[in-house]
Amino acid sequence: MHWYLILYLQFLLGAFLFKDGSTASRINLHKSHHFVDSGSEEAKKKRKFKKGDTLVYCQILRLTDRDKKKQIMVVFANSVIRESKMRSRMKIDYMLKRERVYLHKVFFFDVDILDEQRVDTTIKEYMNAVQLYYPNAKIWGILNADGFLAENRL
Repeated sequence: MHWYLILYLQFLLGAFLFKDGSTASRINLHKSHHFVDSGSEEAKKKRKFKKGDTLVYCQILRLTDRDKKKQIMVVFANSVIRESKMRSRMKIDYMLKRERVYLHKVFFFDVDILDEQRVDTTIKEYMNAVQLYYPNAKIWGILNADGFLAENRL
C-alpha cells in the first residue's frame, strides 16, 4: 500500500515542478522509474523463474502521427517459460520490436520507447500506475509471443 503513496507523491511533485503538464516534460524525470513496486530491486533481480512461469514485459511508446499529434500507448508481450527464461525473453523482445516496426510503417510517423519493464503484477494494476504518469496512456495490445512464434502454427 505504501508504494501507491510514493507514486502519488511523485506525481504531485512532477505536477508541481512542471506546471504545463506536458508529457514531454515528465519523460526525463521518470525515464527509469518502475511504475509498480512489487518488492525491492534486489528481490526482483533474485527472483527465480522456473518452467511454466509466465514472463510479461511491456513497452510504453510515444507515437507521433503525420500531423505531429502525440499519443502514449502501452504494448504488453508475454511468454510461458518452456526451455529457459532467456529464450522466452528473446521471443518477447522480438514481438515488441516487430510491433514497433509495424506501428511505424503502417500508422505512425515516429515511434519512441519511453520505458520498458518486466510486469510483476496484473496488467490492470500496472496500467493504473502508468496512468498516474501518463494520464492519456492506452493499451495498444497484449501479444502472446508463444502463439505468434509457434513452430506448428496453421
